[in-house]
Amino acid sequence: MIEVGADDALLERWCVCFAALHEADTGDRTDPGQLCRAVRAGSEPPGPVRWLTREDGAAGPAPAIDVGVGVALLRPNDASGFLRLYVEPSHRRRGHGAALLAAARQRARSVAS
Repeated sequence: MIEVGADDALLERWCVCFAALHEADTGDRTDPGQLCRAVRAGSEPPGPVRWLTREDGAAGPAPAIDVGVGVALLRPNDASGFLRLYVEPSHRRRGHGAALLAAARQRARSVAS
């Protein structure tokens, strides 16, 4: 589980993964490059928190692959906010969604206190 900031080198990978999984889930197409530019332009805190889950390659020195994303906007003392979690269908039931949800819950607890 990796937390990805607006200035993080992994932001482009997060945007590509988010756009693909969001489109697969909703049918709505999102341009990853445009999403990345929008995230960087609106990176003023307290902004959304983004996570990327990865799975190691199955054999040998294969690189890790991105299999899930999460984004949450959590505001202290405010009932508004949102949470979106997506996991690649072929990688579901392996704990990636649970890890994303656990990270969101932990962050919500820290924001609330």
